[in-house]
Amino acid sequence: MAPGRPCRRQWQLTPLFLTPLLIGLSLFGTACSSRTANYPDLGPVTGTITLDGKPLGDVTVMFQPENGRASTGLTDAEGTYELTFTEVAKGAKVGPHKVSFSQEISADDIRATMRPPRHLSRSFDVEVTAEPNVFDFDLGQESAKATSKATNKATN
Repeated sequence: MAPGRPCRRQWQLTPLFLTPLLIGLSLFGTACSSRTANYPDLGPVTGTITLDGKPLGDVTVMFQPENGRASTGLTDAEGTYELTFTEVAKGAKVGPHKVSFSQEISADDIRATMRPPRHLSRSFDVEVTAEPNVFDFDLGQESAKATSKATNKATN
């Protein structure tokens, strides 16, 4: 090749090159789409957290099964939450769970040095089913209670 002359050689996509590439891409797609294949049976879980009837925002809700991975959700300004099992799977493992609550408090808040608010120390026992589950929790000081809008049971 003479100096200053562009290379005129062009790459051609031959079937020999394309076949392994296409097989590799299809295997990669299959592996990514089956990420939830090894998960336990999950039931979708949503609900609302209130304190004396008023929505409670920025509360982490944790559903811990008797054994296995917990599911968590964070309430929005209206107190509603939706549980996630992993980044790619929503819901909670089907079966009995202990439900607990926590709330992050900034370091400059005087309450950070005190005990957590009493309403956050409450816990409930619930039964998650494969059908859509709606668990509403009122963490009021007088009488904390959990209600379910499905056939699920929730006890204090």
